[in-house]
Amino acid sequence: MPHNIIIIGAHSSIGQHITDLLVQHNTKLVLQTRNKTNLKAYVNMKNVAIIESEFSTPEDITTIWDASLNHLKNIDIIINTAAYTDALKNNTYWDQWELAMKVNVIAPAFLAHHASNYFNQHQRYGKLISITSRAAHQGDHLNMMHYAASKAAASNISKTLAKNFTESSLLTYNIAPSYVDTPRIHQTQPHVDDSTWQEQHLPLRQLVSPTEIAQLVWFLIQHPNMHLSGSTFDVNGATYLR
Repeated sequence: MPHNIIIIGAHSSIGQHITDLLVQHNTKLVLQTRNKTNLKAYVNMKNVAIIESEFSTPEDITTIWDASLNHLKNIDIIINTAAYTDALKNNTYWDQWELAMKVNVIAPAFLAHHASNYFNQHQRYGKLISITSRAAHQGDHLNMMHYAASKAAASNISKTLAKNFTESSLLTYNIAPSYVDTPRIHQTQPHVDDSTWQEQHLPLRQLVSPTEIAQLVWFLIQHPNMHLSGSTFDVNGATYLR
């Protein structure tokens, strides 16, 4: 039977790579996005529904969850790729911290609350796969402090869920990539293109491919992986080792 999957932040580069791979495997998908124009390729696909919604308030999460249930009938897996990643600016410092916490921490926590209740009520297992970050474990640049702090909190949401629900209903996994080869990183952190910087900071001398992240997501979807619940998968080419 095909998996019924919700992808949060499907318009992101990582989200689109995951979607492209899952479409090939005949899954049923609900794609949450802030802007449908970014997902034109999936509009007329039979097993794909697109929800245009923000991801920062309880109302947003309830809308996404209810619409997903309406389309999928049953939910098996939730994949969260959403993230607020804008660098801090002095004139919007407070607002940016607040938005980072809403998008990166509180909304995922509320989504996880829906998921844990749903799988408990239906007495069957589901999976929550969260894209976190190397920064959650190692810190980041000063102007990305809000991002690092919020991703650390998000990582611990998954770990706490694993401690409490792995025995009964919900398996959780964190994927913590380093510098991912997306258009956004080249725009916001142009130093990653510098060969000298790559030699000093990247043992493989290259950024992480979004395709590699998508393939790991598919592995976690395919197999039971019961004893991996609560784990964090570092995808960073040995830039950070724990």
